[in-house]
Amino acid sequence: MLEIAESQGDMATVAALTGHAGMTAAEAGDLDGAARYWRRAIAAGSTDEKVADRFSVWLANRHEYPEAAHVLRQALIANPDSGNISERMRRRLTRCERMQAALRRPFPDVAAAHREFETLACSECGQTFQRSRIRGRKPLRCPSCAAGHLAIQ
Repeated sequence: MLEIAESQGDMATVAALTGHAGMTAAEAGDLDGAARYWRRAIAAGSTDEKVADRFSVWLANRHEYPEAAHVLRQALIANPDSGNISERMRRRLTRCERMQAALRRPFPDVAAAHREFETLACSECGQTFQRSRIRGRKPLRCPSCAAGHLAIQ
C-alpha cells in the first residue's frame, strides 16, 4: 500500500503509513527502524502529534537538536488535539532551541590561558625569567641555574 501511495504521490497517505509503521517498530523495541520510518513520515509532511512527540524525544536524546526542532515546529503548526502533548512539545522545542544556541556558542580558548607568561625571580642568581603560565609548582631557579645545578649532581 505504501508503494502505491508513493507512486501516486499521495504524501498524506505516505505520512500516515510510515508514521504508523514507525510507532509499531518503536513498540517492538526497534527504535532505529522506527526513526527511519518517522523520518520518511516527516519528509512526507506528517503532523501526527504522537509521531512528532516520540521522534523528537529520540532525536533530542541523540543530541540532534536542529532536526528535533524542525519536527516539533512542523507538528505544532497543525495545532495538536491533545493539550498535554502540545504543551510537552512546546517545552521540548524551547529546550532544543536553547541547546542549539548553546552548541553554537564558541568554547573558551583554553590554549590562550597557557600562552600567557609569568615572570619569576631565580632564588640563586636573582635574575628574572619568564615561563608560560601552567599549573603545578613554580620553579625556584632560572633555566640556566637549574641546568647548572643538574650538571653538578
